[in-house]
Amino acid sequence: MLPRLAVDFGVSENDVRYTTMVTFIGLSIGSTFWGIASDLIGRKPAFNMTLFLCGAFGFAAAFGPNWFGTCALFLCMGLGVGGNLPVDGALFLEFLPFESNNLLTLLSIWWPVGQLIASLSMRAPLRPKAMVTDSIQLRGR
Repeated sequence: MLPRLAVDFGVSENDVRYTTMVTFIGLSIGSTFWGIASDLIGRKPAFNMTLFLCGAFGFAAAFGPNWFGTCALFLCMGLGVGGNLPVDGALFLEFLPFESNNLLTLLSIWWPVGQLIASLSMRAPLRPKAMVTDSIQLRGR
């Protein structure tokens, strides 16, 4: 995704990496803020708000007007993702019987499994031809 942002907005490969940095800044702020906010406003409303932030700003990032605006949208999306991580674990434990508390470990394991599946799916032959062509052009082949 970063090479595509660099091409679309004319940003150097070194500068486009700041997109990832602002996303992680959002993750850090979001996890701190939403962990505390979920205790104050309740876990269900906080969980729903973090999902809304992820979805709304993730969708809006696809239509970012420029690189700076897209970075700002990634930051806001990171606020939602970072908040969702601690809130979903706490919400899950609230409704889980005490004997099944070890299932939280399984919930945590699915995050890297989902990332692995998403990464591998980008190598799948099911991608549209335009994406494959763009990918080859980005590599200079």
